Amino acid sequence: MFFPSFCKDLEAQKFTNAKILLIDDIDMFLYMQKTFLKLSSVNLFAARNGLEALESTRKERPSLIFMGLHMPTMDDAVCCARIKADRGLKSLPVVMITSKGKEDQEICIKSGCDAFLTKPLDRARYLATALKYLPDTN
Repeated sequence: MFFPSFCKDLEAQKFTNAKILLIDDIDMFLYMQKTFLKLSSVNLFAARNGLEALESTRKERPSLIFMGLHMPTMDDAVCCARIKADRGLKSLPVVMITSKGKEDQEICIKSGCDAFLTKPLDRARYLATALKYLPDTN
């Protein structure tokens, strides 16, 4: 299978102490994202809803956040807006993952996210986005 060079770049790069928070309430999407990142040296952790995500973000200070939209307990658009309103967290990059296209993209933009991806997730685009927002620690 062919993977663009930036995919190999992410897999080969050493992101010392880089942490990625994955947020989704569906196991399949968490598994898919973990699979995309399995060859990279990032530390992964997950949350199942916006409330868990906000608590994990405050505790762990991830380098990058990938979050699905329309989560239980606290919607992730609300969670993203709270992260971006917090002086201590607002610089953390948040990439929202949507399924409804333009309608969801408007919600993502209003919440203050840094970028968004649409389902079905494309591995190359996902990894390129991760590479763009992860801090270069080499």
